[in-house]
Amino acid sequence: MAIKTTLTEGKSGAAIHVDDYWATRRANPGDQHVLITASPTGVHGTFKSATRAAAGTTTITSPDANGSLLITDLVISGEKAASATTEVRLTDGTNNVTIFLTQQVDGPANLAVSFAGRVQGWRDARIDMITTGTQDVTVLACYTKVPEGLPFLEWDALR
Repeated sequence: MAIKTTLTEGKSGAAIHVDDYWATRRANPGDQHVLITASPTGVHGTFKSATRAAAGTTTITSPDANGSLLITDLVISGEKAASATTEVRLTDGTNNVTIFLTQQVDGPANLAVSFAGRVQGWRDARIDMITTGTQDVTVLACYTKVPEGLPFLEWDALR
């Protein structure tokens, strides 16, 4: 038994249009309302990237005050280099959690991952890239800023 229902736009009472976007490939007329379902990361996500050519630390992105970061994707590319490492980590300056660490002695750093789980940091934890040696490495982080975050000890106890 199917239950038929129609969603309507609250102000005008007009029916909300349902369509297969990829099948029609047409513009939405101005008088139609369209309901879109998407994940919060799909709607509010963004990205930043950074490149380093020498040893050091670069902050890729930081959360808003008292917030946290939800990492959705990570892409790392770097050349093979003697005595070189690349680390991507969450840190608040006191607590550190490594997300990725590679030694590039035997081969280049290459990683592209789209996380299926919830890879969310704790309150005020930023994403840093730390490199040693002389090399060229780029890190791209896709993320969503979450307005509130748990303190580190609370966050760590939930893992």
